[in-house]
Amino acid sequence: MVAKREQGNSYLKAAILEVVENQMRNNDPPETRQTCDHLIQEGHSEEDAK
Repeated sequence: MVAKREQGNSYLKAAILEVVENQMRNNDPPETRQTCDHLIQEGHSEEDAK
């Protein structure tokens, strides 16, 4: 059961990351890039910031 949940979580994570990357590429909404940049400045990796 745990493996199935982890697989579902990986699909969800991939979908969310795709949305975030599209928002950053299009700068729409600009708050997505601003938040990511702020998190990176605070010491988070780019991967973690997304």
